[in-house]
This record gives sequence, structure tokens and C-alpha cells, in this order.
Amino acid sequence: MPMHTPPAMLLLAKVKDTQLPRLSISRLRTRVSESGRTTSSTHAEIPVAPAITIQQTSQAIAGSLPPELVQHIYTYLSHDVASAQPVLAVCALVCRSWSDSAVALLYSDLRLASEQAAKLLARTVEASDELANKILYLQLPGPNTTLNDKRKAFPATFGRILRRTYRLTELRVFLASSDAPVAILESLFDSARGCPLRRLSIGFHKRAGFHEAMWSFDGILAVLAHFALRHLDTLTLSNFLFSYGLHRTAFKKRLPPLKHLRLRDIFAFGLLDAPVGALVDVLRGSLTSVDVVARRALESEHVFAPVAARLQSVWLGSDVLEPSLATLTAITQLRIRLPCLQHIAPADMPPRLRLLVVDVQVTEASMSPHPLMTLWRYIMHMAPMLLSVRELVASVVAPERQRAVAHAAALLYALAAEHMHFTTRVQLDLAYTRYFAGKQLPEPPRLI
Repeated sequence: MPMHTPPAMLLLAKVKDTQLPRLSISRLRTRVSESGRTTSSTHAEIPVAPAITIQQTSQAIAGSLPPELVQHIYTYLSHDVASAQPVLAVCALVCRSWSDSAVALLYSDLRLASEQAAKLLARTVEASDELANKILYLQLPGPNTTLNDKRKAFPATFGRILRRTYRLTELRVFLASSDAPVAILESLFDSARGCPLRRLSIGFHKRAGFHEAMWSFDGILAVLAHFALRHLDTLTLSNFLFSYGLHRTAFKKRLPPLKHLRLRDIFAFGLLDAPVGALVDVLRGSLTSVDVVARRALESEHVFAPVAARLQSVWLGSDVLEPSLATLTAITQLRIRLPCLQHIAPADMPPRLRLLVVDVQVTEASMSPHPLMTLWRYIMHMAPMLLSVRELVASVVAPERQRAVAHAAALLYALAAEHMHFTTRVQLDLAYTRYFAGKQLPEPPRLI
């Protein structure tokens, strides 16, 4: 497009011809019109007709783009509902035929950053059932409470949203450490009875001055037994103290057919074996995947014994006492920390293991022995004994200055695996930026 064409003219011409969703569009049009008047007076010598011709040509070119490229462009759009107006306006400027796809993408995955954004979304879904039915994933904003606040219910705005989202399949909520988890979650799920929820994530905010959040075994079962969670197959619980006592069996008949249980950053007064093992035992009828990333050590045989013959994937993000995973006969995917892996003999590994993911933490360059070299020795001397393994992935978290070392290690691992029965790959996390090095493989697996 020539540089002399006033951009405000194209903006005006396109916005007037585009149907946008209900998100205070009147204010958007007012700002655009004022900008258009200012720019038009500056470029008064340029005729409007050539601008309209150029605009129509641009629309034709945009409409001819292949679907793969359009989808690639969509991946750069923001999911923040507060930025939906300008993003949708840009989509309409590119090509009017993209509007439906752009709106569906924007509203399918919403992550609300504040209660003000939640109020905006509540007004939108109440005004448009069509937009409400496009929401598949929803992340509610975290708590903004003081030390003395003890909430027993979420803001009413959250309930207004959930009552209108009839296709919502995934929900993520955050609680304050001072909240009463059972009461506040039950009040929220009472508004979500019509949602076909399949995945639920519950996390506790840890803030300075607050005590650690505590959640009992009975409380977790009480929440899981809610009618709104009857279709749930994935549950993620994070950042709380897991208390355990005499558990009741009244909720067992109403529990959902849970397949994936993910416990992240949890801890207990003693070993985690008792509470985690009891929760796994209650869900053993349908459970196929368990993640345990904890601050305390656990004994794998006690935790996974009830589902040893059913589990297909396990993530051990904590130390394991007396490690032996040979009893997990059905496991095909295992994620484990490098220090823990070093203490497990090849004969004690799962016999059907296909994918092995090793978590490697590099805190500083002077570490001795260097974790990447430790993994190298494991690949050379121990991994060949794991005859069933077909892929080994190193998930490396390292400081930015270790990028060159990590990339060199990735190439070294790939070369070492050339003459072995498995392939290697490195997933590198540097300053919140992910790089993938090693063998040219498809999209990395969604690690357990």
C-alpha cells in the first residue's frame, strides 16, 4: 500500500462497513471518527477515490490468503478481553470475511486480569448468546483481598458469566490463602450447572503476610462431588498444604470419572504419601495419569500402588524415597527430576516406558558436576539399558548466559542417540523464552 494513503481514511471506510461484536463499539467508532477528521485535514490534497480503490484491492488480496496463513496470523491475537476492541477492528480492516473466525478465536480462550474485565465480559455475554457460546476456556482473575478478608463467595460478576457460558469446558480459578475453599467453590459451581466442564484448575495465591493455604482431603472430595463437575476428567490443584484425617466415604458415589490428576507445588506436615495416596485410591476406578510436584519427598510404591496397573503417565516433580517404578507396568510416559532419576536402576524403571522426560535445573555455570554433563553420562551409560524407550526429552531450565552451553548439549545428545534405539530432544527455558534444539522432530509432546 503506498505510503501517501492516509491510514485514517481506510480505517473509517472499513469500520463503517463492518459488523463488530457488542463491546462498547460506540466509543471505538467515536475515537476513530475524530482521528479520521484530523488526518483528513492534514492530507486534504489527496483524493478519496484512489484510497477506496486501494482498500478494495487490499480486501481482495487478504481474502485470497490460504487458511494456514490466516490461522498463523490469528495466533498473535491477544486473549485479554480488555484488548478485544482494537484487535477485532484490525481483523475487520484486513478482511471482512475474517470477522467470524476472529471473534470465535478471541472468545474461545479468555483470561481475565481484573474484576473490571469480568464486568465487561458479563455485560457482553448477557447481551449476546452467540458470543457466550463461543467461550470454551475461561480464567477468572485472582483475589485482591487484605489480610483480614475471609471470603465465602466470589464476586457476583463471576456467577453472571458462568450462567451464560453453556459451552465452557475448561475453567481456572484462584483463591486467597484466607478463603474457605469449599464454601467459595460451591457457590461458584452453583452458577455453572449448565457448563459441560471437563478440565478444572484451582490454585491458591501466596502473598506476603498470609499464612499457607490449607485444604483437607474431605474438602477436596466435597468439591469434586458437586453436580457441575459430573463430566470432569482433568483436575489441577496447586500451592496448598494438604491436610489429611479420617476421610468420609459419602462422596465416593458422586465423584466424576477423573482421568488426569495434577498436584503442583503441594506440601504436608509430614510425608505426602498418606494424603496423596488416599486421593489416588479414591479415584482409582478411572485414573490414568498422575502428576505430583511437591515440596516433600514421597514413596512412590505407597502413592501409586492402587493404580499401578492402570496409570499410563506419571510426573514425579519431587524426591522419591526408595525409588522403584517397576510395579507401574502400564506406564508409557514418565517425567522425573534428574537427581531422582540417577538413583533408579534401569531394572527398576517401568517396563513399557516409551517417552522419558528429564527435568534439569541449572542455577549457575559453576555447578559441579554440571547437570547437563550428568545427563550426558546417563544417556551414554544408562539409557541404552532402557530397551523400551523411544524418545528422551531433557527439559532444561537455565539462566540466559547458559544458552550456548545448553544448545551445545542438545547437539551432543542428538549425536549420541544417532546409533541408539531412541531419539533425544532438549526443551530449553531461558528467561521465559523457549527454544527447541536437537533432532528435527514434530511439535513437542504435551508433557504430563
